[in-house]
Amino acid sequence: MGLLFYSDYPPTIRGYCTYALEALTFFANLAWIAPLAFDSSRKLQFFSRMLTLVVVHHLLRCFLAFRQSVHEGFLSFVFSADRLVLTAWRLEYVLGITLVVAALHHIGQRALERKQLQMELLAAKAERSRVESLLVQMQLNPHTLHNALSYLEAQSRKYAPQMTEAIVLISEVLEPLMINTQTVEKVPVSRSLSQIDNLIALQRLIHNNSQSLRATSKVELGDDELLLPPSLLMPVIENLFKYGKLNDPESPATIDIKIDSGTLHLNTWNQKKRKTFPGNGIGLDSVRYILNYYYPGKHSLTTVDKDTDYTVSLTIQL
Repeated sequence: MGLLFYSDYPPTIRGYCTYALEALTFFANLAWIAPLAFDSSRKLQFFSRMLTLVVVHHLLRCFLAFRQSVHEGFLSFVFSADRLVLTAWRLEYVLGITLVVAALHHIGQRALERKQLQMELLAAKAERSRVESLLVQMQLNPHTLHNALSYLEAQSRKYAPQMTEAIVLISEVLEPLMINTQTVEKVPVSRSLSQIDNLIALQRLIHNNSQSLRATSKVELGDDELLLPPSLLMPVIENLFKYGKLNDPESPATIDIKIDSGTLHLNTWNQKKRKTFPGNGIGLDSVRYILNYYYPGKHSLTTVDKDTDYTVSLTIQL
């Protein structure tokens, strides 16, 4: 105590002054220096400010807590071993507590930032889902289209019998679109395969069976009743007809579908047309989105886009 309060003043006055100095040092460190400890790009600034704080704190402590002798030089007064040890001992606690408080605040701030970022991402996803839902609602009602095709079918039987088959095929291709996906999420695989068969038959009818296409399907007994989201496979098949070169008998496009042991395999290959309009990518992007939702970790969809040909390989564990 004599070392700390060596003076003619009451010891309580100097003691209160040193405690006030430590409090000021604590808040100065917390506001001015500690935040830099968590910024790797400002390490030099952190150490320079810390050194400045320590020096200023030691000088003030010396003049607040001690009395300089008349015969004592400034350097010997400031750099006295006893006074340096005392400053180091007190600063050890002050700076340590400050860094702990700053670290806890930093951790809490980072956690809050991550939470806010997650909330923003969720809000963005919700907004995107809402917009996509609105776009779907704004599309032409499939029932309206189906009724129109039914009328055209009835009239074609009277006036253009050769068109009846095409209209019937169009109706069967569009029939899965009328499923209420809010109540029926999946349909039997056999229904999806029939839709693909109808689309192939329609394309062959439109082109007078001149298209070079080899389509095969093999389904094990019982696997045809496995469930699949409606029309999930259609974008893959539609892209083949839209962008594929189908007039080369020596290199026909291929559609190969196989379902065995509860796993669906769909592989398509086609030569590319010389001149094609660029697609918007919505078809396969939608397929990937649905696969990630219904079959996370249980599917693979790969495409190989070369200058001359295009390949799609899809596997789903149903």
